[in-house]
Amino acid sequence: MSRGRYWPANLQPCGTNAAYRRHLRHHEPPCRPCLDAHNQATKQSQERGPGGILTFQGDLTDEELDDFKARWEALQRDHTSDRRSGPRRPA
Repeated sequence: MSRGRYWPANLQPCGTNAAYRRHLRHHEPPCRPCLDAHNQATKQSQERGPGGILTFQGDLTDEELDDFKARWEALQRDHTSDRRSGPRRPA
């Protein structure tokens, strides 16, 4: 017998965001460790920028910043030139 998704051995212990969601699914009030885990997970997800991308929190040297800007502009140029060329036809 294979262990499926809902096999009890796969249950996460209290103090995890998964256990917090399990409390809610079972219409139970979440315990304090699960609430803390959920609050931490929520805070971490809110620290991400749009689309779930981590925001940078640090200092770059001027050289690193210039390199980043150059790479970003190159990516944007490549992306817009791909759109302008239209659909590709099979060879």
